[in-house]
Amino acid sequence: MTYAQYAADIESSVELLRTIAAVLDIRAVFPQVSEIANKVLAHDLLTMMFHDRGGHILLEAASTDEFRGLTRFTKADDSKPDEGYVIIDDFTTATLPIVDPVDLRERIVAAGFRSLLVVLTRARHQDMGLGFW
Repeated sequence: MTYAQYAADIESSVELLRTIAAVLDIRAVFPQVSEIANKVLAHDLLTMMFHDRGGHILLEAASTDEFRGLTRFTKADDSKPDEGYVIIDDFTTATLPIVDPVDLRERIVAAGFRSLLVVLTRARHQDMGLGFW
């Protein structure tokens, strides 16, 4: 990484912190968060999801309205990836660990998305993920 790239990453981080520090609800600025993050990791859609103990994934924020009305997914089981991330390289051939909605993969492909990187993390006692579509 060159010094210029490093400096640009630092500036993006500072810009991101300024954007989210001024709001109480991240959903209000999530499109701006996506725009800033896009400078570091290119994506068409950014989502923030929370995982509950019952095997559900709740979509809390999205940078676009691509999946309006689609806010809850049910996982096939309660297993979690050990790596701290999930990568789906091709939705057209992937088998998703989601049982509801049953047509999720088809909806994703119809919306034009082909791949996904989810970075899993924890905020206090809440499992969450940032999805880069």
